[in-house]
Amino acid sequence: MGKKYKELLDQLDGILASKREKGDNSHGRYSESNLTEMTKTLLNDPSYVLEEISWKDGKEKKELISPSKEFREAIMSDVSKCYGIDSGDSVKFNDFPLSTKTAAALNKVAFTAQKDSMTHGGRKFTFPANNANEASMSIYTQKIPTKVFNARSISKDSDGNYTSEKTGNVTIRKEHLAMKSENKLPANLKEIKKA
Repeated sequence: MGKKYKELLDQLDGILASKREKGDNSHGRYSESNLTEMTKTLLNDPSYVLEEISWKDGKEKKELISPSKEFREAIMSDVSKCYGIDSGDSVKFNDFPLSTKTAAALNKVAFTAQKDSMTHGGRKFTFPANNANEASMSIYTQKIPTKVFNARSISKDSDGNYTSEKTGNVTIRKEHLAMKSENKLPANLKEIKKA
C-alpha cells in the first residue's frame, strides 16, 4: 500500500541527525504538506504498531496501538452500519489506499477539535509518550493580560557597546491567548540521592 510509516520516520530521523551533525540545531518551519504526507502514510500502513507509555503511581504501563488499524476499524463500523454492508465486504476497506485529501481533512478536524478543546474548554493536551526516556509533554493556552511598557531602542556606540534608550513611545500589548508548554519528567527518569 505504498511506503511504510516506519521507513518514513527512519528517513526523517536520518535527515535530522545529518543536520545536527553539521551543528544545525534550528527547528524547521511547519509544513502542512509534510504533515499531510505523514498522515497519509500512517493511514495507509495498518501494520504500523507503536508502544504508548504512561505512568500511574510511579509505575510504567505499556500498550501497543495501531493508529491506522483503529481508524480503519472505526470508519468501517460506521460505514457498515450506515449502508448495511456485511463484515465480509467491509474488510476490503483494510487494503483501500486513503488519499492525500482524506489525510488533509483528518488533520483539519483533529487540529480544530484539539485547539478548541484548549481555547474554549480550558484543557491541556498531553502528547502520548512513545519512548521510556521522554518527558511528559503538554501544551495549553493561557490568557495573557494587557501590558503597557515604554518602548526602547538599542544602539551601538563607537566602542561597540550597546545601550538601551527610551524612544518616548509606549507599546501596548493587548490581552490575548498564547500557547504555553510544560514538560514533566516521569518517575522512572528521576533519582533522589542523599547529598
